[in-house]
Amino acid sequence: MSAVLTLHPQHEGVLSVCVMKGEVCLARTENAGEDFPQYSITKSLVSLGIGMLCAEGKLSLETTVGQLLPVPVSHPLFKVTLEALLTMQAGFTRELLFADRREASDYLAVCLDDPLTGSGFLYNNACAYLAGAMAEQAAGERFDLFLQKRILTPCGIGACGFEYTPDGGMFGASGLVLSTQDLAGLGIAVQEGVLWEDSWLHRALSCQVSTGTHRDYGYFFWTDAACSFMSGKWGQKCYLYPGGLVIAVNSEMKAADTVRTYVDGTLFPLLEEYYDI
Repeated sequence: MSAVLTLHPQHEGVLSVCVMKGEVCLARTENAGEDFPQYSITKSLVSLGIGMLCAEGKLSLETTVGQLLPVPVSHPLFKVTLEALLTMQAGFTRELLFADRREASDYLAVCLDDPLTGSGFLYNNACAYLAGAMAEQAAGERFDLFLQKRILTPCGIGACGFEYTPDGGMFGASGLVLSTQDLAGLGIAVQEGVLWEDSWLHRALSCQVSTGTHRDYGYFFWTDAACSFMSGKWGQKCYLYPGGLVIAVNSEMKAADTVRTYVDGTLFPLLEEYYDI
């Protein structure tokens, strides 16, 4: 194995990169150990924690919001299942708990203000907030503490940053802060699957709902023809390729698919010069 390839990304917007295959780091930028906000990659971590709770019988995909959260029986949200939340098919009519959450004092009330008359896939922070709140109730502790103990620490990842709701719970849709190297390590843990049941990972990382684009959606993971991946809103990506290859990128590449263009057009040719991947 060659020495770790030090990357000096010239592509505008790329901040940090780490490439791993199994436990071996193939390539990295010098700042791969620096922390970055991961935004919606938080959702994927929440999905992984939910998978553990389902395996322990503390949750199931059929568990409804009303079984764990204080939702009026008469409200449509009462009957929405965990699986509907994980696949962004809860019926919300508009995007909720994005920038608007900065003005909200009660996130559940925001969700209850929506009539839930929508249908199909609608990417929504409200779904991840509710799924995280349900998981927190099922775990019996603040969910970031559960995730740290059950996933992050076993992956060798130290204390991370999180965002919290007005009532003190972990916000399941955004807020995770960790390094590019740790993001790649989390991806390797998912690839190796030792912390989760194979059946859960298969479902979470495969298409459960079509989005109407070339990217489909699993359980808070994205998937396309090449790989499954975690994705943050401003160009945070962790690509999980067949064969155990993981590419983690933190960037400021806000336009859709620009990170993938960098990976396919710039990074892969560099890797192919040094490694048989």
